[in-house]
Amino acid sequence: MDTAPAYTFRPVDGHDVIEGVWQLESGPGEDRIAPDTRCEIIFHLAEPPLEKTGEVWERQPRHMIYGPLTRVLELKRTSPMRLLAIRLRPDGVGAITQAPRHLRNRSRDLAEIMPGPVIHALVDAAQQPLADFAAAADKLLLDPSPASPAGARVRASMARLEQNPALRPSALAGAAHVSIRTLDRDFMRRTGLTPGEFLQITRYHLARQAIRNGTGSLSDIAMETGYADQAHMTREFRRMAGQTPRLKRGEDASDIFYSTG
Repeated sequence: MDTAPAYTFRPVDGHDVIEGVWQLESGPGEDRIAPDTRCEIIFHLAEPPLEKTGEVWERQPRHMIYGPLTRVLELKRTSPMRLLAIRLRPDGVGAITQAPRHLRNRSRDLAEIMPGPVIHALVDAAQQPLADFAAAADKLLLDPSPASPAGARVRASMARLEQNPALRPSALAGAAHVSIRTLDRDFMRRTGLTPGEFLQITRYHLARQAIRNGTGSLSDIAMETGYADQAHMTREFRRMAGQTPRLKRGEDASDIFYSTG
């Protein structure tokens, strides 16, 4: 029987890499997790859940980094789950690894990505209250690369997409005064996503929020959030969330997983 999760999020303000830290306790159950453009560094304090890869269910690593997702992720909690996690900014993963593309739609053991001393310090901090864990993450996960024109282009382009989900990649590249190929490379290096994928995920969440807010019919929401039509939105929801959109007002407890419930 699925159990409502207990979830707490603590923002880390003014950090170039980290958006915040969070903790979760939940009983056995199943989750469908939709992409949200973020990567997560996760420390399981109890048995990790099973993750569906193709037709096979595999146990996640105890200390891992996940993402970025471009499709729905299915998890099965076979026992009570407890974890602490660091949510990275959309372009924060580029400070953790030089090849974010290798993290797409999969979990990786943290030992494959980060230096041992940093992992050990974070594991120790994960045994402490959330505020102490946040302070440790704030100190340990700093962007080693100086500010760059490519990084600035990616942040500016992400802001444009969030303001206008109907923008095409060609228009986005034009606004950044670079070729589509250059912008694709910049995005992949900083986020592990292409601008087109970032757009699709952003548009999906804008549509979900509009549905929860009860702002109109599905066809109206599709047009307002940049889809060609309702059928287009339905196809994207199937890929992102594993089911079609429906007019369900309000938020579910499962929304903390970016799930459609």
